[in-house]
Amino acid sequence: MKKIVDYLIHNSTLGNLITVSVIIAGIVTLGSMRREAFPNIDFDIVVVTVAYPGASPQEVEKLIILPLEREVKSVDGIKKSSSTSLDSRASLVLTLDPDVENKMKVVQDIRDAVDRAKVDFPEDAEEPVVLELSTSRTPVIELALSFQGGFTKKHNELALRKYAKQLQDKLELLPDAAAVTRRGYREREIFVEIFPDKLKKYNVSSDEIVQALQQRNLNFPGGTITHKGKEYIIRTVMEYANPEEIRNTVIRANDFGGALKIKDVAYVRSDFEKKNIKEKALGEEAIILTVLKKETGDAIRLVDQVRDEIDLYKKTAPGYLEITPINDISYYIRRRLNVLTWNVVIGMGFVILSLLFFMGWRISLMVALGIPFSFAITFLAMGNMGMSINLISMFGLIIVSGMLVDDAIVIGENIYRYIEQGMKPRKAAVRGTMEMIGPVFASVSTTMVAFAPLLYMSGIIGKFIWSLPAAVIIALAASLFESFFILPSHVADITGGLSKENIVKKETSLEAKLFRWMQRVYEPILYFAVKRRYLLMYIV
Repeated sequence: MKKIVDYLIHNSTLGNLITVSVIIAGIVTLGSMRREAFPNIDFDIVVVTVAYPGASPQEVEKLIILPLEREVKSVDGIKKSSSTSLDSRASLVLTLDPDVENKMKVVQDIRDAVDRAKVDFPEDAEEPVVLELSTSRTPVIELALSFQGGFTKKHNELALRKYAKQLQDKLELLPDAAAVTRRGYREREIFVEIFPDKLKKYNVSSDEIVQALQQRNLNFPGGTITHKGKEYIIRTVMEYANPEEIRNTVIRANDFGGALKIKDVAYVRSDFEKKNIKEKALGEEAIILTVLKKETGDAIRLVDQVRDEIDLYKKTAPGYLEITPINDISYYIRRRLNVLTWNVVIGMGFVILSLLFFMGWRISLMVALGIPFSFAITFLAMGNMGMSINLISMFGLIIVSGMLVDDAIVIGENIYRYIEQGMKPRKAAVRGTMEMIGPVFASVSTTMVAFAPLLYMSGIIGKFIWSLPAAVIIALAASLFESFFILPSHVADITGGLSKENIVKKETSLEAKLFRWMQRVYEPILYFAVKRRYLLMYIV
């Protein structure tokens, strides 16, 4: 250790080069790191949902849940499972074993098991949805679209749906956007309301009406034919395009050209699906667009892209259309980044000002330089480990920002003490550093060890909070490295022209007078405490 310290002190150019290179590399890495609200974690939970319209909870359990559980039971790597049977819907929640080696294989085995169980589902059951819960697709901002003054005959819900769909299509093309979901966007539905007296009059059953609609609303392939050396694809397309086609659907007809149509026995109307939750913005009904970030996307950059896209869209949209950004998660990320930045700036400022009174501007400046150097190493390590700039990791950096100069202050002050005694700066740097390596390492390592257990927390909380102790430990280790190897060479360089004679001349300076005044106050208190140490220990 002494040889390395001595070598760097007598070859200070290498220390300066390391400092500049690390700070530049740290700034570049920081610029390329993802900024997001929370770290990306997997919850080790897989949810299987199946819709079975019109079925009771008992039917859902018997026809959907039981086949699913029977097939999923054979999958290895599942810790526990729970199922819920509701009206028209089944839900199966599977918790994966956190110790399983290949979780992707377990998820794929679950998908295969669901596909096998699907064979036993009723024909009316919809396609199962298998969803692995994670934070990879995170909402970063929501946009509320509404009309000034609410809905009118001209500016109705149909028009708002059109604008929402246009904006959604534009937002989905953004590079960092994973998807854009909608709330308050009601789908169009066609209602066929049957008149019971008409059914009785024409001797028609409701099943005949359903069958007629099914036979008319077709879209299926019919194979291929070859004609004159060319191959043609045959497809039957007779899907309904509007309510009028439904009204004119023939239920039955006779040989004389008479036909009974849907409009003769039922009332056909076009409407929206039933609204269970009403979304509002600025007091008016609204459609909410939620923008989800890709796992590799940057939250702040995506929000900026969304706001730029809104500004462009407003140039072509009507003036009465209100687009209100809400739940902007980038606001909290920017605020935390500002706190971290100001902590560093203010911390460096206070370190320099406080040390000016005791060790002069030279050592104060070199000690404060350890803050950006330590953060630069931290960002380099976080970038190589795949960590992101998020609210958790930044909280750790804010916690540790006040600790980064503690070790540098101790070593810098010890070096300065030997310079005051008349020792040459380079020799004082070697001796002052080597004397403090043990105590400083013990002091900093105890803080690192205090945070270390958080790295081994299990479960969702452990995954969520892991980046906080990691950032703290990396930053403290970086500050140790800077204090032991970089700081001594800088101090030796910048105090090269400083001697005992120069220091003696400062005895009449303001900082020297302040220090002597503090010494006169502090020494009697310290003497009193040491003399009665056992009493003080008992009181504490």
